[in-house]
Amino acid sequence: MRDWDAQLWSSLTWLTTNTVTPDLGLTFAAALPPGCPAAVWRPGGDYTLATPVTEENKQEYVECAMLCRLRDAVIDDLAAITRGLNRTLDTMVSRSFSVDEFSLLLCGVSTIDVDDWRRHTDYDNCSADDELITWFWAAVHDMSTAERTMLLLFCCGLQRVPCGGFARLEGLNGPHLFTIAVTSDPPQSLPTASTCFNTLRLPQYPSDRVLRSRLLTAVRFGHAGFAFA
Repeated sequence: MRDWDAQLWSSLTWLTTNTVTPDLGLTFAAALPPGCPAAVWRPGGDYTLATPVTEENKQEYVECAMLCRLRDAVIDDLAAITRGLNRTLDTMVSRSFSVDEFSLLLCGVSTIDVDDWRRHTDYDNCSADDELITWFWAAVHDMSTAERTMLLLFCCGLQRVPCGGFARLEGLNGPHLFTIAVTSDPPQSLPTASTCFNTLRLPQYPSDRVLRSRLLTAVRFGHAGFAFA
C-alpha cells in the first residue's frame, strides 16, 4: 500500500495511531481515490459514503479505504487483464496453478544452476572437453550471482532461467540450447554473443587468466545493451 499510494498510506497510518474526533469531519467518502467514481464503492455492513468516521469504526474505514484503492478502483483494469489472459491461456490450465507457480511459469527462475547450464549446452567448432571450455565453466562457477545473471543476459537476453531449466531455452525460431562457438578472432578481442540464438562466441584465449579477464569485461560492460557478433 505504501508503494501504491504513499499519501493514503500516511493518512491511514495517522488514523490508526491517533484518536478520531468529530471535528475532523471525516466520512467514508474520503476512502475514494481522487477522480474515482462512487460507483466503484463496495462498502460492507451498514456503511455508506456519508457514514462519519469515528474512533469506534476507524478500523473498518481503514480496511474499506485499502480495499477501494487496491481492488475496487482498478476492478475494470483487473477484469481486462483477466480477459486477456483467458484469451491466450486455457482457463482450466491457468486455474490449476497457484499464484507462485503461475509467477514462476511467466517469469522463470532467478537461481542459475551452473551444472544444469553446462549439461544443456551445445558446442560449435569446439567440444566440451577442450581446455578453453573447461576454463570457461570454471570461470562461471567462480562468478558471483550478479555476474552469472549478467552473463546470462549478455548471451541470451534473459535475466532469469526458464521454468524447467536451461533445457527450455528458446531462440528466434523455437527451442535453442545455449551454444558456445569458438572463433578465429585474435585473443585481444572480447567475447561476443547472438542473443537471438543463445550463442556465446569465444576467441581461442591462450590462458585461463586471459579468458576470465576478457569474459568479465564483456559481461560487465556489454550486458545492458547486449553485444552482437
